Amino acid sequence: MNQKASTIQHGGDHYTKMVIQPFRMSLANRYDGACHSILKYVSRHGDKGGPAQGVLDLKKAGHIALIRAEELARFPDSQILGVTVIEPETYCHANKISGLARDIILLNHQWATLGASLSANVDMAEKIMTMTNELLMETYGEDAL
Repeated sequence: MNQKASTIQHGGDHYTKMVIQPFRMSLANRYDGACHSILKYVSRHGDKGGPAQGVLDLKKAGHIALIRAEELARFPDSQILGVTVIEPETYCHANKISGLARDIILLNHQWATLGASLSANVDMAEKIMTMTNELLMETYGEDAL
């Protein structure tokens, strides 16, 4: 039997049960590695490995946003501009992602698809970091920070 690779997952089912998987969204929209990681961590935080893993995923998402801003400052000509093939609203609706998680995904897409200045990159990273911290507290409590 020839099974599609996208229907197989090793180590859980948090991606295969998504209507639109993060990898498909990232590839279609030409996200760089950092924007892809932010998308996947925010998308799966509540559905992989329990609360401890969810906390870790959101902390990773915020941290990667800060790393992306730092690296774009070091190598400004290396910024990859994404496109919009799959709308982030469509992705969120299909995967039942709402609230702050949805807002982070929309902001991440905006950041991935616009050519931002150094100060705008720092602002976007700080907004994503702040929002992931808010989502952490909202979902897992203040002790999660």
